[in-house]
Amino acid sequence: MECTGEGALFVEATVNNDLSVIGDLDEDNPSFKKMIFSLPLDTAFRDLHLLIVQVTHFTCGGFVVGISFHHNQCDGIGLGKFLQGMADIARGG
Repeated sequence: MECTGEGALFVEATVNNDLSVIGDLDEDNPSFKKMIFSLPLDTAFRDLHLLIVQVTHFTCGGFVVGISFHHNQCDGIGLGKFLQGMADIARGG
């Protein structure tokens, strides 16, 4: 792992539909894949981003935050602390 100071990849997307399009999260929904940013399958390992954050806006005013991280960066406990920190900042703390 090289620390280049480039930061995380931030993706912002808009869905021309209501948040209800997501439906039941317990069921596989093929439309999910259309909403998720993904790198080409032939991307070299050294070119992968260690952290990708995607915010998807919906016409109803709702939004979804998706996060993809590389396990070399942190474990589950570290990710939990990172997400808690993001939530604290979003709440103005």
